Amino acid sequence: MESHERDASRMLTPDEVAERWAAHVKTVYTAIASGQLPVFRLGRVLRVPLAAVEAIEARGFIVPEGQPADT
Repeated sequence: MESHERDASRMLTPDEVAERWAAHVKTVYTAIASGQLPVFRLGRVLRVPLAAVEAIEARGFIVPEGQPADT
């Protein structure tokens, strides 16, 4: 498996996402709960695909709860 393939399939914990974004972990859980940040669940364990995190970073924002997303 090539390096970029490993990166594309890499998973992060919500805490790692919060650290990457310099945000509170509650912000990450809010994005997960609203469906803006997809996760894989295995029981109580959550993992966020790195590709999803990078897509949000490329877009530059998470839509605050209750506000429509401009698409």
